Amino acid sequence: MSRSTLTNYVQRSIELLQPIYDAQWQHILQSRVLAMDETPIKAGRKKKGQMKASWYWPIYGENDEICFTWSDSRGSAHIEQQLEGFSGVLLSDGYAAY
Repeated sequence: MSRSTLTNYVQRSIELLQPIYDAQWQHILQSRVLAMDETPIKAGRKKKGQMKASWYWPIYGENDEICFTWSDSRGSAHIEQQLEGFSGVLLSDGYAAY
């Protein structure tokens, strides 16, 4: 199977799963208590031979649901964007961006 065909199949699969992710995300944001943290990963090419630093942000709701967001930044802008509309308690590790 060619790389482009495989990429096409993966992209189509992601599109089919998007409504499920969106529904789960909205349900998580209705929690009274959320837990959130950032986990560093390497993704994308910084320059030849080096990967860029990126972060996964797992967000865990009170009904044992979890969604992962991604950002190329560890700053508070990503947190504010993801938690828009949330009005409960956020549990974190105390990182200043929270």
